[in-house]
Amino acid sequence: MISLVIAVMALRTGLVQVFFTDLFPKLGVGLAVLMTFVILVAAFIPKEHMRGWLIGFGVGGVVIAIIIMISVFNNYGWFDSYFWQQYWGIAVLGIIGIILIIAIYTMTNKENREPKGITLPIGSWR
Repeated sequence: MISLVIAVMALRTGLVQVFFTDLFPKLGVGLAVLMTFVILVAAFIPKEHMRGWLIGFGVGGVVIAIIIMISVFNNYGWFDSYFWQQYWGIAVLGIIGIILIIAIYTMTNKENREPKGITLPIGSWR
């Protein structure tokens, strides 16, 4: 249903056609670069070290997507507004902070996150 709505919008609205014309070639280049590195790493890195590389490629893919989206939206003058000129540093710092919080949460030991039994004078409750 979502793809049908997007297809109809692309047919009916000239702005969506121009947006897709800007977006998909850049997205294709970003995806080709990322897939080239994935294939090279898969060919030469042992399986024991793959987990770290896959996390890195996931982060790299998100960074590539963000750069492409900023580039496409910049063509429409979206980032020329007063808000972005004044507060872009705070927005970037907030995004980095959220990424760091998520990274720290996922890297902590799962044993530390599980609730322990509560010991009260009347007994142990779980």
